[in-house]
Amino acid sequence: MKRYWKISLLSIAMVIVLGTFYLQSGLAAKDNVKIEFKKISGDEAELNDLVLFGDYRIGDMTQSFRQVSTKETLILNNRSFLEEVLNNNYLPVFEKLIDEHRSFMRGKDIYGNSFFENENLLAYAGMKRDFNYSSIDYTLDVDILDKKTNDTNSFQYKVPNANEYGWYDVEDVQIFDGILSVIVRSSLTTGGEEASLYTFDMETQKLVNNEKIVSTSTVENGWSGLILNDNQSSIQPEEYILIEIESESYENEQSFPSGVKETFVYNKETNVLKEVKMPEELADAIYSSTIKDGRLYFSNVTEKGFEVHQYDIEKEQWEAVEKFDKPDMKNGYETTYTTLMNGKLYSTYLTDSGHILFIGDVTTGETLYEGKIIVDHPDYTKESLYIHYIE
Repeated sequence: MKRYWKISLLSIAMVIVLGTFYLQSGLAAKDNVKIEFKKISGDEAELNDLVLFGDYRIGDMTQSFRQVSTKETLILNNRSFLEEVLNNNYLPVFEKLIDEHRSFMRGKDIYGNSFFENENLLAYAGMKRDFNYSSIDYTLDVDILDKKTNDTNSFQYKVPNANEYGWYDVEDVQIFDGILSVIVRSSLTTGGEEASLYTFDMETQKLVNNEKIVSTSTVENGWSGLILNDNQSSIQPEEYILIEIESESYENEQSFPSGVKETFVYNKETNVLKEVKMPEELADAIYSSTIKDGRLYFSNVTEKGFEVHQYDIEKEQWEAVEKFDKPDMKNGYETTYTTLMNGKLYSTYLTDSGHILFIGDVTTGETLYEGKIIVDHPDYTKESLYIHYIE
């Protein structure tokens, strides 16, 4: 029996550790918040696969949660060790892909920017980092699945001149007529960032072209960077991507920064980059924008509700402004979260009677769904709930 004492001791320790996790989780569960929706108007089908991330403050404790439409509220900071291991909590679009193409999805970084899907193909491009003694090598790892035959086409491409860059991120993957297009954002060791397009012939697995789309300049006493806004919850074909160049500089340590922003729309198929002259009220609107049917849509929170500004990409002109009046909105700027996805406006905002979830069609101004966000907790107050992200 003496030779088994280490195994027995290890088993007892594991029982204690796991028991402690479950006890802590069980005690915390007594105070867990539960989120539900009560329809005011519209179609409840609009809630399907909608994911809300938020926080709920209970005394001195803050609970972070994830709510997928009408399913169970998942408390993110009360999970046991085993729950952390077993639950990946992917967005519904990726849960579907993992369920249908488990072998293909295995071992991949699950980010919306890295995937593309159409009727016949599912494509992935991710950046691998190989650490050497004196440098880091970067390799584009490409995998393309034929959904009808279940055959895969896999190849790698080692990025040249990697010593000139600090990091690389894949921002978009598309397929046009047998050509795989990958947009990559990278940081320069000399300062600034750039976005580049890599195109590959899928049949020969060869690089067709590598060209710079846009880059920022080095800013003395400041910084510069890029924002590429692509809909991460959608991996369907998309013709355009929105790009913003930001820079800030300081005259001295006591001065306020002076900033510059330039906005561009890039056609992924024709490789044409066009500047978009943004109105002053939409200076930060790239964080709440979407692209649909050749138009850019930007949302703006006002004292009376929401505005959605439309920009025709081909005509290069601003068009109608759709307004969603919400006279019962309380402290709109401080308690509102708004985003645009797939041609729809999604917003949560606070009223005197509680939080509201609103979904509207940006092309028509039609209300698609409006409902109350019901918080099931004995200590609920309207100011305790904060929604900070919707997918």
